[in-house]
Amino acid sequence: MQSKKSNFLAAIVVTFICFILNGALFIYFYNQLATPFIKEEQRVANADYIMSVTAGGYVSTSLLIGVVVYFILNTRN
Repeated sequence: MQSKKSNFLAAIVVTFICFILNGALFIYFYNQLATPFIKEEQRVANADYIMSVTAGGYVSTSLLIGVVVYFILNTRN
């Protein structure tokens, strides 16, 4: 039987991993899809705007997955 503290730690680790994976997937697919169609100057100029829009999505998705993992771990007895 796992303690609530270890469940909470596992949920934090999963949240962090999801945040990193979301960012890596976005960067990969942005480079694959947008690079052929826009110039480097345009990519650099839009980087701040793109990250300000997507950062909230990264955080909310990661937190949601972390909460779900926490509740799943707590219901396993």
